[in-house]
Amino acid sequence: MAAFSRTSRSRRDALAELLHPVSSAAFFSEYWERKPLHIARPTPAFCKILPGIEDIDELVMLTSTDSGSMRLVRTAGGKKEEVPVTTGPGTQGDFTELYRRYDEGWTLIINSVHLRRAAIARLATGLRDAISHHVVVNLYFTPPKAQGFAVHADGHDVFLLQVAGRKRWRVFAPTLALPLEDQNVPIDAGNPGRCVLDGRRSRAMSSIFRGVSSMKGAQTMARRCI
Repeated sequence: MAAFSRTSRSRRDALAELLHPVSSAAFFSEYWERKPLHIARPTPAFCKILPGIEDIDELVMLTSTDSGSMRLVRTAGGKKEEVPVTTGPGTQGDFTELYRRYDEGWTLIINSVHLRRAAIARLATGLRDAISHHVVVNLYFTPPKAQGFAVHADGHDVFLLQVAGRKRWRVFAPTLALPLEDQNVPIDAGNPGRCVLDGRRSRAMSSIFRGVSSMKGAQTMARRCI
């Protein structure tokens, strides 16, 4: 997940802050829809206004009244499992089952967190202006030594901003160049092919751009991860 800093700054700075020290010009000419990019760096100042692990409870409460806004996923033994989190009017308050599943290794996904925090909303607006595409920001909260998703491909470009914990990110060479959103991408989960980016033990702050032509997978290390 990611966010932009204060409104007094240019919205176009959102992309520059995510990519620093790589320039926006270099990003568009060398990486955009061409190859993945991994940036590991000390925590930037703008990340101080981002939600952290201590803010998860509040985000869950803020999201609980929106139907379909949260879900739980995990991959164990190469098999992906997914369960919905009951949300919507009248469900706010008791999330014992959600946290029990988290303790059992399930990743909590909170969709559209840019609708809940102004700092993250500024990211979505800033990135939209910089790349001329609609931007949605989702949060993934993964327990230690767990994996939410197996290797998979998305039909859209993805910026990953790791703000807490430690995780190993792996990006593999594409089996299909620039697939459409609903296009089937053949993947052999047991042998996904050539690894083109291995962010071993990536810590906060890591930024990863993964173009629509690549496949990705990730697993947390010994700490909770956002």
